[in-house]
Amino acid sequence: MRGLVLAFALTAATPVWADDYAAAKNVVDGLVQELLVEVKANKALYQDNDAELFALIRERILPVVDVAALSRLVLNKHWKGLSEEQRGTFTATMESLLVRSYGKSLTLLTEVERIHFPPPTRTSSGKYVVVRSDVTFQVNEPPLRINYVMHDKGGQWRVFDLVIDGLSLVKQFRQNFDREIREDGFDALVGRLEAAS
Repeated sequence: MRGLVLAFALTAATPVWADDYAAAKNVVDGLVQELLVEVKANKALYQDNDAELFALIRERILPVVDVAALSRLVLNKHWKGLSEEQRGTFTATMESLLVRSYGKSLTLLTEVERIHFPPPTRTSSGKYVVVRSDVTFQVNEPPLRINYVMHDKGGQWRVFDLVIDGLSLVKQFRQNFDREIREDGFDALVGRLEAAS
């Protein structure tokens, strides 16, 4: 009887998770397809004009990214010791950093042959879903695995981490920034990032 109850509970829970995954995947798929069309149609414009490229990112991509959650995860233990003003400053700085650092990689969409979304694997937490994608640039080469880690924020599925071939964007930033904060302090980190923008 206990096994029957457990089986029923798991079966009943599956559609909710499946609905969450489908909604998150639709956000990613819609955005990627839209960007593929836009970037391929205007290849020369975006390759030669950073201002246009960065504007595209701010207009189309950033609304789907939860920069505040990403910033909090990047700073990890350091986040708690910051004032609201410092948190706001860091979040704005992270937004600019994401635009600059990953802007040029957007032009690589012109070389994409195929994007495939493998069947979902259920995450260990009901708080987020992972949308996996395999991006093929040349037919005979292994695809690049890009995972979008997403959560529902105010009824909208938003990305708060990107994992490219096993490397988490959040973890990379966290490791680099943690060392810098411990050695030079939070203000020095923000000053360096702002100076680079």
